[in-house]
Amino acid sequence: MTTDHVKRRKVVEELVSTERAYVNMLFKLFDNVIKPFQAVLFAGQHGFPTKAEAKAITANSKKAGAPAAGKFISPEDFDTVFQGCTHVLEANKLFFPQIAQKLTLWTDSETIGDVFVQWSHYFKLYKFYCKHFDTASHVFAAAVNRSKKFAQFIDDVMPRMNYQTVQSIMISPIQRIPRYLLLLKELLKCTGPEHPDATLLTQALRAMSDTASALDQSLSVQESALELFCVVTKFRPIPQLQHPTPGLVRMAPLAEHTREKPQHLTAVLLRDGTMLLGGHTGAQAAVAVPETKRRRYV
Repeated sequence: MTTDHVKRRKVVEELVSTERAYVNMLFKLFDNVIKPFQAVLFAGQHGFPTKAEAKAITANSKKAGAPAAGKFISPEDFDTVFQGCTHVLEANKLFFPQIAQKLTLWTDSETIGDVFVQWSHYFKLYKFYCKHFDTASHVFAAAVNRSKKFAQFIDDVMPRMNYQTVQSIMISPIQRIPRYLLLLKELLKCTGPEHPDATLLTQALRAMSDTASALDQSLSVQESALELFCVVTKFRPIPQLQHPTPGLVRMAPLAEHTREKPQHLTAVLLRDGTMLLGGHTGAQAAVAVPETKRRRYV
């Protein structure tokens, strides 16, 4: 097999462009959600506190009367939900310039696999992130349900994040791993054994595959859980689903004609037999569905 230099450049261009979009998306979450709350909840501290410190801050704020942000979400819950995103951003904002520089200086003999090999240790962050994602998503849902102010803030911040939801950005680190794998495989396919990048790409692909295989769930199960997370977090209050999160079977729009003006609803069928029925965020309460395994959220 000979090296296809044109295709190699196109794959690297896709890698850089998607990485830029990915890092920018994480920055939007940090600048518009994490940083404002962090400044109040953890005033005087650099970055996130430890778990023990977060618990202590939560306990002290309850005794002294919580600050404004504490009425939205507790420091401990905030730490559980957003600390992983912050760690991933800290790593990827340094990873991105290195692959971008490779593209800027690109020649037929340029390599990209060496950057992935060099950063293979940092991808362990993704193992931790994936392992704790289910817990973070449940804590986020509980915080939104517990505080109308926090729920409203999450909805109001969307325009400043190009109408991307907090939930979709929280999911993006998990979706990034399969994308890395796909792009590395594409690069290896168009790189001949004589090219200096061939061995490096093989090492990089092995390291990334090890990261992917270390996830607690298979990719198909993980994707099903992520899709469900995006769906149910649009309901108010957010449904409190059981651990592990049941998979999504089907979602369909409905219209209720029991009133003068039809109400548009969404029906969500889960793999455990539960059906969720509700309107859009901010809709008014509607008549409950009588079946015991059906829950209605609006």
